[in-house]
This record gives sequence, structure tokens and C-alpha cells, in this order.
Amino acid sequence: MTLRVATARWGRAVAGPALIMLATLAVLHRFWLGPRLTNQHVDLLSFWLPRWCYLGRSIVAGHIPTWLSYQAGGVPFASDPQSGWLYAPPTLLFSILPCGRAIGLMVVFNTLLAGLGMYLFLRLEGLRRPAATVGGLTLSLAMAGSVVVLSMPFAATLGWTTVVLAGTSGYLRSSTASRAVAWFALAMFGLSQVAAAHLTSGLLVTLIAEVMYVAARSLARVKAKELEAGRAVLLALGPFLTFPILAAGVLVPRLALLPRTSIGHGYVELSRIGAELSAVATKPPLAVHGANPWSGTAFARSPGGYVGALAIVLFPVALASKRWRAASLAFAAAGFAGWLLDLDWMIRTGWVRAAALKIRLGELWLRDPERFVYLLPLAFAALAGYGVQAWLDLARVNTLRAGVRRLSWLLPGIALFALAPLAWGSAVAPYALFGLGLAAACPLLFLAARGREWAALALPILVAAELLSAGLASQGRSHGSYSSGGEPANPDNRFGHAFSRLAEPRIARASYLTAGPIGQTIAEANDFGRYLSFDPGISSDLRAWLTHQTSNSWPAYENGRSILFGIDEIQGYLPVQIDRYWRLVRSVDPDPIFYNEAAFQVVRPDILRLFGVEWLVVPTSYAPPVIGTASATEGRFTLYRLADAEPRASVVFQWTRVQGGGGLDDVLEAGFDPAIRAIVERDPDVDGSVLIPDTAATGTASYEELAPEHVRIRVTASAPGLLVVRNVFDRNWHATVDGKPVPILIADYLMQGVAVPAGSHVVELTYRDRAIGVGLAVSGAGWAGLLAVLAWLIIRRRRASAKARERPT
Repeated sequence: MTLRVATARWGRAVAGPALIMLATLAVLHRFWLGPRLTNQHVDLLSFWLPRWCYLGRSIVAGHIPTWLSYQAGGVPFASDPQSGWLYAPPTLLFSILPCGRAIGLMVVFNTLLAGLGMYLFLRLEGLRRPAATVGGLTLSLAMAGSVVVLSMPFAATLGWTTVVLAGTSGYLRSSTASRAVAWFALAMFGLSQVAAAHLTSGLLVTLIAEVMYVAARSLARVKAKELEAGRAVLLALGPFLTFPILAAGVLVPRLALLPRTSIGHGYVELSRIGAELSAVATKPPLAVHGANPWSGTAFARSPGGYVGALAIVLFPVALASKRWRAASLAFAAAGFAGWLLDLDWMIRTGWVRAAALKIRLGELWLRDPERFVYLLPLAFAALAGYGVQAWLDLARVNTLRAGVRRLSWLLPGIALFALAPLAWGSAVAPYALFGLGLAAACPLLFLAARGREWAALALPILVAAELLSAGLASQGRSHGSYSSGGEPANPDNRFGHAFSRLAEPRIARASYLTAGPIGQTIAEANDFGRYLSFDPGISSDLRAWLTHQTSNSWPAYENGRSILFGIDEIQGYLPVQIDRYWRLVRSVDPDPIFYNEAAFQVVRPDILRLFGVEWLVVPTSYAPPVIGTASATEGRFTLYRLADAEPRASVVFQWTRVQGGGGLDDVLEAGFDPAIRAIVERDPDVDGSVLIPDTAATGTASYEELAPEHVRIRVTASAPGLLVVRNVFDRNWHATVDGKPVPILIADYLMQGVAVPAGSHVVELTYRDRAIGVGLAVSGAGWAGLLAVLAWLIIRRRRASAKARERPT
């Protein structure tokens, strides 16, 4: 092979992926090149950035971050479903890059993965490069032109779903066992990454697409008599049966944690418990409205999720093609399911809603039906690829009349997605790009139908130019609030866009990631004292600090900034909260707050002492109800150091025993002083001897955190007593006194207690989540077995080939 031929072949192979990458990088250039962050999606700065930053720092330090001490008095971390544990992209990026740079690259990575994964999937399906490139561009640029890229779990869901589909296609189509196992491994890795990115709705979206595709492909192979029905069923069930084993490292710790957290109750029960605790009726955080039937046509309106003219007009060609019909029907069905699950009619119909609320998956659907809309861009992208290939597969036309007849295939898509909405009142302007794209596509399609190869090659270039224009045109505009799926569900807004537009990032990265005077003062004290941020105009909001992310609120060090700077607070935005902590916050707050918020709406001295709060951050104009010394001012906030702050650990010699699970009313009772008395659920004992309260005894405790998961306390007591550690209790904490294991009690309803004998002692508390080890062991064994099978198959195949070559001819 000459160098020229090799270069040409290599150029053809990389042209499609290169076009997908270059177009995506161009649309998102401000996110990977620029010095700014965005808060257009409220979760980006308040949740993903700080948590993945903590994950990366911990990995670099050489330990698994099983406990997060910087929010809510301490919470389990690695076992949190949204921690990023075993989620490869943030683990790698946040370990090797500064956090601000890594979050921008995460935005780009998910989008590139989606486009390139779709390209690979369609190539494995047997599509030519132009068709596969159209599919990849349709998905990546539809995402890049909207806020989908900022929804980290669902951008990742789309990206890794294409990897799952590619692996599954290779697995089902492989002609050799070794190749089938290799592609199967890729599919399972992709599916485990979806679970790590979003264990609930994200995984459901992927499974819907996967089930539809596997079922359609298997039925088609049985119908074509390529496989017997029994073997087809076994191959189809393989991914779903082995996934729990191979993904055990992701699944086991998360499933072990959820039952002892607030979210484990389910959304309806959370609402009931919250109303019971606060004596204020609250509505479940479930959707009461959905989208109107015209919502599916929004993907033809630019910008904001626009998928391009080819994706709109060629889907009938894909469905009509005998060769591609099965797979096309699968993706059409997946897209239809996403559209149906978000319909206002579905959500508001009484019997449907009642049936859904009887099962946890139904609650999950009604929590946010818009999340299932993500099936639609995936479906449009696949159908765009199949549609282009089906068009190119059709017999060549030799006359103008035949060419015009061929173009009539485009009319159903135009009528359904453009003419019908326009006739019913849609504005014309959002269809301008669709009209231009269609005008440019028709001549190319006509010429491609006549056998002009250059016209077929020009189709992906047209899609790139069309969607690149839509993506760049949408940026630079102001943005409003963002909902997790498309635009906020509103059945009266019939002709909006599929997703909100993506605005350019505006937050100076260096400013946001640099601590000011308040943060520096708390960090430099280095005495493990916690802080509470309180603003009477914000703390009582339903979403508390979450929607206050502009620079004038940064000095409150809310929305995860405690994690960024390694300082401890007692609030936080956490979908997963320890159940007792969640209950206490709602018992204290006079007004309802959202289920995943933790914000104190009043400044109560007893709560400050209960959590060991040393610092109070309040607006400068606000007079705090506790005695403290102003220590720093930053922006419109002032930091006070409290005069009577309770340390993180102290020894008490009086306690009151309550029934198991009780104690909440006792710790909130007027006059309860955690510095003097503890509330326990069983009597403390030392070596089997129950301790006797001693009002005359004294003791001291010196608290030190060697790591978030390792606490050392030096205790001196004149009599046996109870060491109260003001960290939230979890069953995975273990204690030793002078190296001897001892039980940990629940003290003061949600804190930790350790009985200590008289004298001087060293108490060590360590957090060990055994479920993480179990999960790693199970998945490690599964992957080792799978790779061993793959190695054995490869070796056997090579030996068989060698023997075949040695045989005499």
C-alpha cells in the first residue's frame, strides 16, 4: 500500500469524528478555553463543582473519600449516589487539573462522548461514514446548543448511553466469541458509568433505550432466521443479568446507604413526614403539569435543542427502510416514550397518577417527568443517521420527475414538525433555520439520490454548519431559571423550544475559587469550629440559598463553598441527607423548605451549641441574637465569633435515657444544654459496667481531625463519663479507647457518644464503609472473570489460526 493510499484511507476514517469534535469544541469554546464559570444550571456550582473537587483532592491524597465533614454536620460521601465515586471522567479530570478548569472540560467531555459514541454505534450498525457523522453531529450539537450540557447527570446519561448502544451493537453483531465479549465489556462499562452519573432517572433513560434496541435487534435476527429464538433471548438478557455484578462497586454502597437517609422514604412520604414535623402542610415535590402534545415538535425550532432539518425530514425514510426498520422503530419507540411520559395528559390523569404513586418507579417518574425528554434527542440522532443511510441505499433516480417523487418522502416530517405547528399558531421565526437547512438539504439529497458521491459527503458538512450556527447564535443572551429537563413545564406554552438556550459563562473563575476575608478567617483558625450562615431574607426561601448564586451572596459561603475551602458548616444543598439530621432541620424551621435543602430559618443558641458552631455569618445590617465578636467583613456579610461556642467534643457526666429513635423533642426542649447533659438511647457502659451520672465530675476533650474519616480526641476525666462528639452519627463510624474497640452511642439524637473511663485516654473514631469494599470485591471478581474469558478466547483463536496455517495445503 502506497503512502498516498494509506493517507487517504486514514483521512476518510477520521474525517467524521474530527468534524464532530471540531464543531462541538467551536460551540463550547468559552467553556474549555475561557476563564469563566457558569451558574445557569443551579446545580453546577452548588453541587457538582465542589463535590467533584473534593473527590479529586481525596484521590490525589491517596484515600477513598467515604465521609464529607464540611456540610450538614458530616455526611457519607462515596456511597452517596451522586458523589462521583467510580465515575471515571470527574475522577480523572479533577485529580489532574484545577477544579475550575476541570468542570469546564466536563461540560465538553459529555458532549463529545455523545457525538463520538453515536458515530461509533451507527458505524457498528453498518452505516456509511456520512450517515454516521450526521447522527453524531445531530446529538452532540443539539446538546451543545442548549443547557443540556450543563445538566451533568443527564449530559453524561446521553454520552454514556451511546457507549452502551455501541457496545451492545458490537456484542450482538460479532462473528467471533472474543469480539462479542470485548464489545459486551464496553457496554457494561458504559452502563456502570450511567449508574455512577445518575442512579435513578438517568439509568432509567438508558435502560429504556437499551431495552428497545436489544428487543428490536433480537426480533429482527430471529425473523431473518439468523438466530434461534432461545439463543436470541439468552444474548438479549446477558447485559441485564450481568450488569448488577459488574457494576456492584457502584450499586452496593449506594443501595446500602439510601435506606438510612431522607430520600430513602420516597418523595410522598418525605412530604408527609415534613408536614408532621413542622406542623405545616406541604405538597409532595411531584409534577402537577406536563408538556402539551406540541412539545415533541420543539426539536425543529431553533435554538435550544434544535436537531437540524435532516433529522426532522428523514425519519420516515428510516422507518420505511426494510434494512433499517427494526432499529429505527426501536429509537422511534424510545423517543415516543420520552414524549409520552412528559405529556400533561399523562401526568394529570387521575388513574394514571394513582397507579404510578403505588410504586417507587412511579414516584420517580412524577418527580420530574421532563427528565425522560432526554430520550428524544437520542432518538432524533439515531433516526437521522438511519434516515441518511436509508436515503443513500435507495435506487438511483435518473430523471427529474423521479427525483421530485423521491423528495416527497420529506413531506411527512415537514408537515408534522413544521406546517402543523405553524398552522396552529407557532411563531415563524424559530423555524427560520429549519427552512434554510431544508432549502440547502433538498438539492444535496436530490444529487445524492442521483449517485453524486460528493453530495453525500456534503450532508454532514451541512448539518455541522446548520447546528453550529444555532449553537453560536443562542449564546451571549441573558438566561433565566432552568429546569432539569427542557423549558419549564407549561401546557399553555405550546410552541417553545426543546431546551433552554445556553448562555455564555460569566463568573470569573479565579474570584469564585478564591476565599475572601470571611473564608480565610474561618480556615486560618484551624480549630474545627463550624459556622452557620443566616440571612432572614434568604434562609426562609423554599430553596434557601440555592437560587442565590450571584457574587453578593458568595461571602455567605453557601452552595457548597464550604467544601471548596475546607471549612465546616451545618447546612447544605444535599439530595441525600442522614434521616435524623433531615428531621431535626424540619422540626426547627417554621416554614417549609424543599426536600433536598438543609437551611436553618432561625438562629437558635441551642442548635448552635448542639452542632459545635463557633462562627455566625450574617448580613452586616443584621443584629445577631447571640453574643459574638465581629471578626471579618466581606461584601454585605459580617463574620462573628461566638462567645459561648461549644467545642466539637466534650465530656459530660449527666445523661437522660430515651426510647430508641426518640430524643428529638428532648434536644429541642427549652433549657437543654448539651454542654452539661446528653440524651442517649441506651445507658453508657465501660467494660460492661453501666456508668453512674456524677454531677461533681469534670473533664476535658481535645478534638483533632487527621482526615475527615479519622478523628482523634484526647480525653481527661475525673470520673467515668460520656464523650460527646458533635459529628452526625452513622453506623459506619467505629471507635477505640486506647486502641480497644468500643461501641458508639447515639447522643443528643443525632451525634456520637463514647463512654470513657476515668483518667486520660485517647479516643479514635474512624469511618469504614464496608459496603464499598463488598461492592469492589464483587465487581472486581466479575470483571476479572470477564477479562479472563476474553483472554482465553483470544489465545484459543490465535492458536487455532496458527494450526490452520501449519496444515499442509
